[in-house]
Amino acid sequence: GSACLQMSAAMMVKHAKPKAATKGCAALAKSSDNRESPEAIAERVKWLRKHVGLNQTAFGKRVGARQQAVSGWETGDPKYSIGVGYAMELCRVFDVSLDWIYRGRTSGLTVAMEQAYTADH
Repeated sequence: GSACLQMSAAMMVKHAKPKAATKGCAALAKSSDNRESPEAIAERVKWLRKHVGLNQTAFGKRVGARQQAVSGWETGDPKYSIGVGYAMELCRVFDVSLDWIYRGRTSGLTVAMEQAYTADH
């Protein structure tokens, strides 16, 4: 499983409240050390969508977002910056990690996903 899900599950067990897990991931996501630019985050979201072969509408539906939001994530539009809730859904649905979304670290990806991402970059 992804690092996000492991962290989330551990925090839910520890605190027995889903909001506590969200706050924990929020703290990780908001941490400014090594966080990349909105453009770099946008590029990874767009790469992921294309890698899984979905258009913006279908990709958004998988994580509960509208097409306009996905478009904004992919362009780095501050109005649609990807929040922790949607980032966690990307982790859950597509088996990626918050570290990859927000910081570009491939260590939390599956071997196949890491190889595909590395091959494209």
